[in-house]
Amino acid sequence: MIKFDQIHTHADDEVRYVIDGEAIFGFVRPDGSQVELTVQKEEYINVPAGTEHWFHLTPARRIKAVRYFISTEGWVPQYTGREIRLHRAVA
Repeated sequence: MIKFDQIHTHADDEVRYVIDGEAIFGFVRPDGSQVELTVQKEEYINVPAGTEHWFHLTPARRIKAVRYFISTEGWVPQYTGREIRLHRAVA
């Protein structure tokens, strides 16, 4: 999952349903501010194509999810070069 911990976009929507565990999605808002959202068991997330975002595990370091792809390549990250400006707690 290291390749998704930098700000990037995808050509397709990123769609997941979390079966177990948890993870964090970060987003760049239209005004340039940033926010993170924790997704947990029995939650669904759809990140629209072209949305600047990143993904990392919580300190629990476990997620199990059903991921829905449009193509066999899956989600290919297109890195934007934007810096994550949120301060994270180090576990």
